[in-house]
Amino acid sequence: MILRKLADAMRRQDWFTVALEIVIVMIGIFLGLQVSAWNQSRIDRAEEAVFLQALYQDVLELEKNSTQLIATRIEALNALGTAADILHGRTEWRDLTEIECDALSTSHSPGIVATSLPSWTALRDAGRTSILRNRELRQGLATLTQKRESLDRIMDVAEIQNQNLQSQHPEFFEIKPVRSELEDSPRRIHFLTETSCDAKAFSQNQEAMNALASNMNRFSAVVNRFGIVPWAEQVTKIRIILEKDFEEGA
Repeated sequence: MILRKLADAMRRQDWFTVALEIVIVMIGIFLGLQVSAWNQSRIDRAEEAVFLQALYQDVLELEKNSTQLIATRIEALNALGTAADILHGRTEWRDLTEIECDALSTSHSPGIVATSLPSWTALRDAGRTSILRNRELRQGLATLTQKRESLDRIMDVAEIQNQNLQSQHPEFFEIKPVRSELEDSPRRIHFLTETSCDAKAFSQNQEAMNALASNMNRFSAVVNRFGIVPWAEQVTKIRIILEKDFEEGA
């Protein structure tokens, strides 16, 4: 109808009517775009609210798991450090404990498995990260992804370059199974392993000592400098950003 009126006006050279019809068309298009944008914004806000709640739960779970993981890895790293001090003669000589021998035999494998945030992964893969209005949160999540990639690269290097001391020098280690009852089911028996080692012979083998120093350096990198600790700290930063966002939006 509008196009017919516009054509008729142009044939009559009624330029006022032509201009008026064009303005009406432009207003209609503008209003249509505004309504569409409003609807999309409403959808985005609803999706954002759902995402933020899911992300917060993922972050809480990840923070809990990473705290436990860091505690066990730092304990192992400390045991390695104590063993190395004894083997190098930096502290008074004594036989290594079972924990220290176990840390020695597994120094090639930091044993870190860093999980991700399922909600963030799904949003990113769907190409919907633009629904997040909080710029600080977007940057924080991007930084977490980068730190996770860095951790994965360090772990790959450790897997390739670290040396399995137990495998390369089995003469220094003795690993035997130990019967144990499960706390929640005393009648069920399972086996744990107990590790002992010949610290004196190990300390006199230069190849083994060099391998231990190399393993410890990469173990420390995986835990502290570039690995699980900075990654976990970033998880905590995201939790703080989310809680601040919730508080301001309340």
